[in-house]
Amino acid sequence: MKKLILSIAVLAVCTLFSCGGGNSSNPNEVAKSFLTAMNKADYEAAKKLGTDDTKKLLDMTATFAAMMPDSIKKLSAAKKVETIGEPKIEGDKATVSYKESDSPEQKSLSLVKKEGKWLVQQSKDNETSTVPEIKESASFSSDLEDQDWIYVGSSIENNKFYIKSTRIYSNNSFDKIIKVWSKEVSPKIVYVKNGKKLIINGFKLSLYEYNCSTRQSKFLKSATYSNKNVLIDSHNVESYNQVWEDVIPDTIGEMLLDKACELF
Repeated sequence: MKKLILSIAVLAVCTLFSCGGGNSSNPNEVAKSFLTAMNKADYEAAKKLGTDDTKKLLDMTATFAAMMPDSIKKLSAAKKVETIGEPKIEGDKATVSYKESDSPEQKSLSLVKKEGKWLVQQSKDNETSTVPEIKESASFSSDLEDQDWIYVGSSIENNKFYIKSTRIYSNNSFDKIIKVWSKEVSPKIVYVKNGKKLIINGFKLSLYEYNCSTRQSKFLKSATYSNKNVLIDSHNVESYNQVWEDVIPDTIGEMLLDKACELF
């Protein structure tokens, strides 16, 4: 009997305070919960409030966020979100106006109703996307040191490579494993989309794990940007497809491994 009463009480509290991140029947509440989660870099919470397109974009955003300086993350997490007025609802679409504590600018967020719930609708082509942009490419080189990027070297094609460590650990008493972001900058960045090999002026971020003891690498994910800082493509390797591979001698891969193991 006590368990039944407790269950009813919990249900009542959840109903009253919209457990699970915002009242899904209220566009303003959903928008505020989504934006707050975004500011705190809680992308899993944000994904629960978004459409499938939004979830895909958030996966890309999480890739980018891993390279943001801690100082920027703290500033973002401290921001407060305030919705403005009532949402503009047209059928199964809604627009929420809001502003954040760090700026007087009024912004808007698009939502759609799916199965009776309001969800944030974002995509790479959405002009009001809440995905943060990186610094302008014109200042990219001068900002590398501030972002803890370390220059490694250049390829034969004069592509420039940088690295940044995110984590160091050991899987036993002998192996030293380093998780490292690499950044390749070039006017001819190669990437594959829909089975086609494409070239773009920009840069590519790739996340690797390096085993300094066995001299092996494991590719985890990548994101390709244009020189205008527009996210062009991203790729995540499922955990079951992540495999350790021997690093080929006299290659950029070996150069990155050597530098990572030397520095970190």
